[in-house]
Amino acid sequence: MAKVYNPPTNRFAVEDGRVVIDQGSEVHKVSGTSLGGILGVSPWSSPFQVACALLGVCRENLDGKPAVEVGKALEGPIIEYVDSKYSSIGGFYPAEEIFEKREGDHDSWVSDFEDDTFAGHVDGIVMRDDGDYILEVKTSNNMDAWANGCPEYYQLQVSLYNHFVTQKDKAYVVLGKVNENTYKDWHSWIPNENTVALFDVPMDDDAFTVTLGEVSDWYKAYILNGESPAYDPTNPGDVEMYDHLVNISKDISEMTEDVSRYRDLIYEIDAYEAQKKDRYDAREALKTRLKDYMEANELASICSLEDDCRVSLTKQTRKVLDEEAMRADGIDVDKYRKVKTTNVFRFKE
Repeated sequence: MAKVYNPPTNRFAVEDGRVVIDQGSEVHKVSGTSLGGILGVSPWSSPFQVACALLGVCRENLDGKPAVEVGKALEGPIIEYVDSKYSSIGGFYPAEEIFEKREGDHDSWVSDFEDDTFAGHVDGIVMRDDGDYILEVKTSNNMDAWANGCPEYYQLQVSLYNHFVTQKDKAYVVLGKVNENTYKDWHSWIPNENTVALFDVPMDDDAFTVTLGEVSDWYKAYILNGESPAYDPTNPGDVEMYDHLVNISKDISEMTEDVSRYRDLIYEIDAYEAQKKDRYDAREALKTRLKDYMEANELASICSLEDDCRVSLTKQTRKVLDEEAMRADGIDVDKYRKVKTTNVFRFKE
């Protein structure tokens, strides 16, 4: 499935594999999560992709992604667990108890420290007798990435916070181990010794200061100059983003041709489906017969005699909020509703 990108906030042009924004456009600062991409050690990003985000041209829309939503939901329970489990180390406190209250969209939050180039939002703080230490919370279902400890791209993120906030010789990263069931229903996740791991991550601020200098030079050369580095044609993520930017920067005359082609494809598909209508109807009738039989006889699957194919019937359960019960308990349900706006694509003649 193709990625969904947020609309650009700055006007731009695509030139020779690079993106260039209009002069005077507002750009973003480098965040902790951007460092791995800039330095080429992130499995999810690259210098080109980070630059496009910082230039206000293109950023993947992660709203509603299961991994992101689970991470948000479990951050509080994870901190509560380690605060109780590792009380001998110190007190584990979430960010809202330490820093300025965060409201609205993540990108609009005020940074937890002041700098012309860098910005960041700390997950929490570990308060000990010898001072305060950075606490970073992660969730993952990829344990291979953590086999040798905290991955480098997360170490860079924590190092940034340590450099500007605490300047200690180590930081704490806590990992919540999740799986597909957690993504389906995060309430099913239970913090315990098997699902939570705490890492002491050594901090070398002198070495990291050199790294910050390299990133600052990159930022000045590209972002403050209003352009991106060239995209990498061997990187699938770069190619997908670059193709997206080329497409949305086209002249509208080129898109009117696409409308006509889209119409022609609709006609071709409609004509094909009309010819095959009896086959579609037969398939749906068989599906209904099989489903009815399996439900009546409480069967989870039926295999074909001729080959290895089978049909299965599984139950999917999801938890929903009982709004009537909430109102009966005096809870203002509307207070917790979020309004999401989506663009609906339609074709008309």
